[in-house]
Amino acid sequence: MQIAYQNLVQPLVERAEAEPHFPSLVFVDTAGTGHTITAAELHDNAARWAALLQAHGVQPGRVVMINLSHSL
Repeated sequence: MQIAYQNLVQPLVERAEAEPHFPSLVFVDTAGTGHTITAAELHDNAARWAALLQAHGVQPGRVVMINLSHSL
């Protein structure tokens, strides 16, 4: 079965709603310690970034570059 999504956000939202504790991202630091971000956490973080960008006048469909430090 093939599922077509309209954008990258749609599958993220669906996963967060269906399985909020699903491990979406796992980072391993230099000490070998794993850090997991769940689907709900990933969705919440993305929503916060979207709100911040919108508050600064960024409209849907615009391309932006975000430069962050290497940390969780």
